[in-house]
Amino acid sequence: MSLMRRLLLLNGLAILAVVAHHATRWGYTAMFWWTDRYLPVAVPNYDQVGSAADITLAIVRKLTVFAVPAFLFVSGFFVTYAARGSGGGLKWKTVLTRVVGLLVPYLIWSLATFASEAIEGLRYDWQNYVSRLLLGDVFFFVPLLCKLYLLAPFIVPLAQKRSRRLLVGLGLLLFAVVALFYARLYGDLIGAEWGGLGLVISWLPNSAVLRWAFFFALGMVCALHLSQLKDWLAARRWWLLGATVLFGCLSVLEAELAVHATSAADWWRSSPFTVPSTLYAIGVVLSFLAFGEVKLPLQRYVYDLGKSSLGIYLLHYKVLEFAARGLQKILPGLLAYTIPFVLVIVVLAVALPLALMWLVEKSPLRRYHRYLFG
Repeated sequence: MSLMRRLLLLNGLAILAVVAHHATRWGYTAMFWWTDRYLPVAVPNYDQVGSAADITLAIVRKLTVFAVPAFLFVSGFFVTYAARGSGGGLKWKTVLTRVVGLLVPYLIWSLATFASEAIEGLRYDWQNYVSRLLLGDVFFFVPLLCKLYLLAPFIVPLAQKRSRRLLVGLGLLLFAVVALFYARLYGDLIGAEWGGLGLVISWLPNSAVLRWAFFFALGMVCALHLSQLKDWLAARRWWLLGATVLFGCLSVLEAELAVHATSAADWWRSSPFTVPSTLYAIGVVLSFLAFGEVKLPLQRYVYDLGKSSLGIYLLHYKVLEFAARGLQKILPGLLAYTIPFVLVIVVLAVALPLALMWLVEKSPLRRYHRYLFG
């Protein structure tokens, strides 16, 4: 399999991970808030804390955190690959084309989400809607990727000539952000007084570009130094795989220990910004490329998901919500079986967007397909 197809396959795995990650929220809802739909209890009911289903959801939530780093790696790789060997570097025309290709479907589906909220009775002032669009409150990944694309022409020369310094610098920045997350969480736990440093601790980890730039730049560097990358990965692939498994286990263990020590359960279980989780995400991406000849089950279908990942991303969150709420109304007995319930809504959240994209492609609306789904 060519490297390009392999990267689209990674994109397919990443979008499955995103959907599974978000579906766990509805699994917890079924266990704790909809318990009265299948048991004679008052809600919220936390009797299932520590159950096999609870532990399974926690593991899924943690091990799917590689998704956004993988998306950013693939995006950085693709946008830079065309600039290899070009004396002019990455062209602004290429960047702007990609940004517009993201923003048009982003605006369409953000407005559709706002309309859906209004139908449900959730209405806000116009400043709130503008803020949510600019900050990516609905689909945070798209504004983040647009910002990184706009920075890409400035990063490419560094990736070409000073790749190690670029990665080391951004890597140190990433781990500085991770350290601030630890400081904020455990500092609050012990009642630490930060003074003026508190502003830095509060702001810096919330800067999306600073948090995520390393993964995008890693993709750019790999695209520009492809032959060296292949040799480097081939020589270290088993070490990479072993380290990835180790850091994945440590991510889950650390999260569970933190949950018992603090009240930040959701953050620790869902964030890639802990030391083992960050290293795990890097390991997943590099290991996947290192074992490029290994075939995955249902590989052709996962590859197709990779090509449709933006459309699935823009639609899946509402599909998960509607599917979960619909099953809660018409098939409440399924809620008692948390993992099958989550699997059902994951399948629906992938299949229904794909079906809609297929219908648009086969209809007179096909000329608008790229505006709707990228």
